[in-house]
Amino acid sequence: MQAYSLGGPSRLERNALQLLERFIENRNSIKPIRYDYGFMLKNAQVAVPKERLYINFFETFMSQAEIKKFCEFMGIDHIPAKMDEPRLVGRKVELAVSDRIRLRDSLKDQYCAVEEILGKLPERWCETLSL
Repeated sequence: MQAYSLGGPSRLERNALQLLERFIENRNSIKPIRYDYGFMLKNAQVAVPKERLYINFFETFMSQAEIKKFCEFMGIDHIPAKMDEPRLVGRKVELAVSDRIRLRDSLKDQYCAVEEILGKLPERWCETLSL
């Protein structure tokens, strides 16, 4: 869904695309450690005993079955999550395929690191890799 005002991109879209450019060109204010999943996963596996470490992807975690598994792992009662309607939904900004490819390419090392450590990637990540 693209929101245009007076025939051009909205302010939100312009800001989002500027942030994307800064990110891809490594001129952003986000510290690389924040999205260095490979680094975080390796450190977690060293610091936390395997039997006490639960790792999942957002894309696969948000289901009743996975939440139930997590509750069992935590040793807490499972109360079914209310997943009938989205919460805290932001506005979408559609990216051109060329921008998605550039973003994917800038994060390819992260995809590879996560797959190497966990042995799999969520379907959505695989779709992005196949662009």
